[in-house]
Amino acid sequence: MASEIRVETTRCSGGDCVEVASIGGDWYRIRSTINRHINVAVTGDELRTFIAAVKTGQFDDIAGV
Repeated sequence: MASEIRVETTRCSGGDCVEVASIGGDWYRIRSTINRHINVAVTGDELRTFIAAVKTGQFDDIAGV
C-alpha cells in the first residue's frame, strides 16, 4: 500500500501561500504556491527547528512583520 502524502497550506489570500508536505520517513517538502517549481526538502529536525524559530519571532524583521 502506497503511503499518502499529506499537504498543509498556510492560510493566505491571493495565492501567496506556503505548502509543507510530508514526503516519507521524516522528510518534508516546502514550496511556494506562486512558484511551484522550486521545492526544498528538509528533515523533520530542520523543519521543527525552523518552526520553533518562527514562533519566537526570529524572522519577524526580515519578513516585515
